[in-house]
Amino acid sequence: MNARPEPAPADPCSASPSTACGPPLPPPPARGETPYAWYRSWVAAAPDTPAVDWGDAAWTYRQLDHVSAELAESMGDRVGPGDLVGACIDRSPALVTLAVATARLGAVYLPLGAAPPPARVAALTERLRFAALVTPHGAAPPLPGGTPRQAPLPPPAFPELTVRLFPDDEAARRTRAACAGACYAVLTSGSTGRPNTVGVGHASLGALLRWAGAEYAIGPASRIGLFVQPGFDPHLLELWSALSHGATLCVPPQDAAPTSVSELFAWWRATALTHTIVPTPLAELAFAEPWPQDLALRHLFVGGDRLSAWPPPDTTAQVHNHYGPAEGTILSVSHPLPRRRGRADAQAPPIGSPIGGVTVAVVGPDGHPVPRGQAGQLVLGGSGLSLGYLGQAGLTAERFTAPPPGMDGDAPGRTGRAYRTGDRARMRDDGILEFLGREDDQVKVSGVRVEPAEVEAALEAAAGVRRAVVVAPAGAHGQRLVAFVCPEPGATPPDEPELLRLCRDRVPEQAVPARVRVIDALPRTSNGKADRAALSREAAEDMPTVRPDSPGPEDTLRFLEHTCARLLRVPEVRPTDNFLALGGNSLTAIQLVSAVESAYHLHLRVTHVLRQPDLLSLARHIERESGPAG
Repeated sequence: MNARPEPAPADPCSASPSTACGPPLPPPPARGETPYAWYRSWVAAAPDTPAVDWGDAAWTYRQLDHVSAELAESMGDRVGPGDLVGACIDRSPALVTLAVATARLGAVYLPLGAAPPPARVAALTERLRFAALVTPHGAAPPLPGGTPRQAPLPPPAFPELTVRLFPDDEAARRTRAACAGACYAVLTSGSTGRPNTVGVGHASLGALLRWAGAEYAIGPASRIGLFVQPGFDPHLLELWSALSHGATLCVPPQDAAPTSVSELFAWWRATALTHTIVPTPLAELAFAEPWPQDLALRHLFVGGDRLSAWPPPDTTAQVHNHYGPAEGTILSVSHPLPRRRGRADAQAPPIGSPIGGVTVAVVGPDGHPVPRGQAGQLVLGGSGLSLGYLGQAGLTAERFTAPPPGMDGDAPGRTGRAYRTGDRARMRDDGILEFLGREDDQVKVSGVRVEPAEVEAALEAAAGVRRAVVVAPAGAHGQRLVAFVCPEPGATPPDEPELLRLCRDRVPEQAVPARVRVIDALPRTSNGKADRAALSREAAEDMPTVRPDSPGPEDTLRFLEHTCARLLRVPEVRPTDNFLALGGNSLTAIQLVSAVESAYHLHLRVTHVLRQPDLLSLARHIERESGPAG
């Protein structure tokens, strides 16, 4: 393994500033200056080595280059450098093909997820215009208009894609100017209720890939999983880490992606993965299970949320805790975790030290670095910074500022810019960073950054709603959103299911509140602002903790009711309740599947949970398929 050892503590010096610089960047992995150029070098040097493997079939680098060239040709008369290409595609060879084709054209790849809310995509187009929007053939596009063009791919990949091409008008030309220099973009929550679009340049992505390749020994023999859902930028680290180093990118088979810990282990084993990223909630579930001893996995990367568990002693892979906002190009800080006995250590794992080319500082309210050991806001600098927010020069100037005194120094890759993350952190005396939470109201739900103001704007768009406030009371299983809604005077109180439906049309799944409460008036602080702290306390009191010990598999329905109440932090669960309607999502469904599998002799998929109309039907399904564990 090419893992860094646990750093030796430095001489204590509480007055030393909380600044640090990552190691220098290693040489590029192949000839060329950009990730796409490195990929093309591997096409030339090793055309017959596997590039994309999805279980049923595989493409070599030569084949991937051929299909991506054909897809690029289908867009080429409209899409060029700086143009925005939206991808509404799930994990698949087609997604990889589109990413490569977009890079081939010099365009900007914008992953939107397999089924983005139409209102969210429409809000994006108020600032930026698509040159092309790509969906699977037959799928409803999230944005009307455009000229559809079929783009066939050879089976057994997606048999066909639909490319919608939009006119090259003045708005498109303004977008092209705003996106100049970007290789990809990613959406983040915006405080105005509209998403922000972070643009990332070729150099910053290349700096990350150069560091990751050397640090994690990625090369032609490596097999890297494409496990992160599109729409979340870490999938680009997976994709380009493989293609820029001549490695094989392993895609979960369609309709057979791992949805439980046991399936995850089985997929790792079947594909002989050597490197993969796993969201924090799923990693913590995996740490609680016996670790397979026959895996080829060497490096496991965990990120997306605050990690509270340590790798168990039987873990055979080196586990790395990753931290990084989209504005810092996916990954800014990393830490290799020693193996410990799960949650026995009361201290949460640290997020670590800056990666190659990145500089960090922990600053106080005056913007100056604080002494080590003191909490403050984490600031990022160096070669990993993104270009900023596309089409939002004012917000970019507000969040990307001059570096704090002493932060850049003579560090390689210094840019004269720094990004204020809004995250609270503490730098230990040995230079290792500990994550302490958000400075503002932004929260993470199921590993996804959520701006409550965006959810509030969605709720306030409903007829009869005068004001909405969204809070996130912390619980034993992470944060869940609770919305408080005040109706217009004299208006009929809005219907909770209708409000939740409206939210699902406008915000990501993780941002949909678990509950919506209608109240006559909001509590206020002494300065007249909505008292969010009081609402958070009220929401927490309204969602009491259910005792964690399950009542036992002999009563399947009661077992499901107690487990769902505990996972979803709701006070009561009835047999007729639907898991999604209670506030469940794909990550909590994985947790429910894990609980069922640990209590029953049953192989249960997340789709079995999500497709049942209610918990009673799910209980009957479990009883039909298997008996309880003895």
